[in-house]
Amino acid sequence: YALGGLRIRQRQPYGTELALLASVVLAGSSVPRAIRSMKPLPLGLSAVAVFGLYRFGTLWRAQG
Repeated sequence: YALGGLRIRQRQPYGTELALLASVVLAGSSVPRAIRSMKPLPLGLSAVAVFGLYRFGTLWRAQG
């Protein structure tokens, strides 16, 4: 997220794509764990991942 956000802020290429990739990786690892365990940390990480997927997905779609 940090590298993607930095690249977005500096208007460099592939910032949105990096942030979207980070969201996909985080969602892929945390959502199944949150469903299985229902513990607060995986649930919080899943919420961050879903928010990132929405935010950076809409940004990426608007660029295309």
